Amino acid sequence: MAYTKIMPIRTSSHLQKAFDYIENPDKTTEKVYVSSYLCDSRTAVEDFREIQRLARNGGNNYAQHIIQSFSTEDKITPEKALEIGEELIRRMFPEHQYVIAVHSDTEHIHVHTILNSVNFYTHKKLRSNIGTIYKLRQISDELCAENGLIVIDKKFKDSRAKMKDAIDKAINESTSFYEFLDLMQRKLYEIRYDEHLSFKPYWCDRYFRVDTLGTAYKDIAIHRRCANHTEVENKRIQPYMKHFTPSTHKSRLKAKIDWGMRECKSFDELLEYLKKQGIEVKQGKHLAIKPKDGQRFRRIEKLGEQYTEEMLHLYFEDRERYSIRKAKIDSQFGRLLPPHEKYGSRYIAVENINTQIRMMNFMSEHGIKTQADLLEKIDKAKHRIEVYERDIQDLRTQGDKLNTVISAEEDRDRTRRIYKDWQSIEDNSSQKEIYRIRNYKEIYKYQRAEAVLNHYKLTDPVLLDVRERNQRVRRHNENMEEYKKKLQDAQDDLRQYEILYENLRYIAGEKPEFEEDTHKIEEEERTTRRSYNCWDR
Repeated sequence: MAYTKIMPIRTSSHLQKAFDYIENPDKTTEKVYVSSYLCDSRTAVEDFREIQRLARNGGNNYAQHIIQSFSTEDKITPEKALEIGEELIRRMFPEHQYVIAVHSDTEHIHVHTILNSVNFYTHKKLRSNIGTIYKLRQISDELCAENGLIVIDKKFKDSRAKMKDAIDKAINESTSFYEFLDLMQRKLYEIRYDEHLSFKPYWCDRYFRVDTLGTAYKDIAIHRRCANHTEVENKRIQPYMKHFTPSTHKSRLKAKIDWGMRECKSFDELLEYLKKQGIEVKQGKHLAIKPKDGQRFRRIEKLGEQYTEEMLHLYFEDRERYSIRKAKIDSQFGRLLPPHEKYGSRYIAVENINTQIRMMNFMSEHGIKTQADLLEKIDKAKHRIEVYERDIQDLRTQGDKLNTVISAEEDRDRTRRIYKDWQSIEDNSSQKEIYRIRNYKEIYKYQRAEAVLNHYKLTDPVLLDVRERNQRVRRHNENMEEYKKKLQDAQDDLRQYEILYENLRYIAGEKPEFEEDTHKIEEEERTTRRSYNCWDR
């Protein structure tokens, strides 16, 4: 049984390294099992380049690296492997230069072939695609059958299909994810589970990421399938999809948090989910997280405004409010970037185009057509902030009054017995004075509490009614929460209006204040702007 694969070589330095690797004396028994066609293996790089200069069309594929790996069950000799490998290339690519070498340093013998991508006679470039690998495997199977070797079953001709079948069977026989991993290990699959779950079959020399098999084979989907044994629709994942291969720690953390938010039902459950995914969580003044292979903790708010601790709590507690806030965050924009040596010109151009697109959408949504409209919006937003701040201050004054009455009643009830005992002692006696000295604080608290309650009994007697006071406390808390939300919205609007005004001045050629101190942009704008970047770079 021979498993065959083909890989492109796209740089000249990679080509030289590939030749050095396949002709390694330790792997080829001192180069005994090395052969070549239409070139010399000792000068193959120069020979390949000579033909590539005559190529009729361009392209960045210098050569193709073909590997044919035989099973240990075949008990094939290096000489026979070299013969089969040469016959495979002659049938598939009869007019191309190649260097072929047999590696016998492992349990399974395998053949490496470096094939020039340019035809030796016609100088046409080889077009390698999915059909090429299928035809190559077909010829390889024919040669195996001719030489009495095991042929891969047609049902499992594709390694991906074989692995999917093995995973499906293991899931059906498992009741948990870790029982599933144990079964896969018994089936001679090596497991690697770090950022991604990967399996290495016994017939292959590389790991396969299971999430490349489709959406039903992601680790989260496998967790779910092991738990309830339900069928999950499997959709093909394209390499360019954003959630498929996040390239940075930041994007991977955001992707895992997004998955956790969909899978979990509370904030605490989300934190536990992140820990199970190998992410360290540190709770303190600020919530911070660190990926498994990360070097330092990162505040979760640095991932973007929609990933702040407040927004995550809001997602689980008030989904409607979260949706409104997230929509506003997605439409936000920052200041236009002036020329800066730290940023490339292309980066600045792309960021400024994104910002101007959001500016136009924002102006259209808010009915801003002239500078006068924008200035009017700014004045109204400032007025709203003043009104809400004044209302919040009034509510705080009312809250202080309620807290004072509640604290006075608690102090009076707690110190009543001591005060009554002190009153019951005969006046002008030494015992009364001694008792007063020993319990001075409690007696003073009782007298002060009585004075406070007597004051409110005259000024606001309704506060002494427990039922009415509880209703006031409830209304106070509701009003305070409502006004805080309104104040936050007004402050967000004012910030966007002011940034829009500064950006318009910048476009008009005026020098806004932010240009005079560009280093302030680096931290504030970079973290905010990249979170809402609509260009997937």
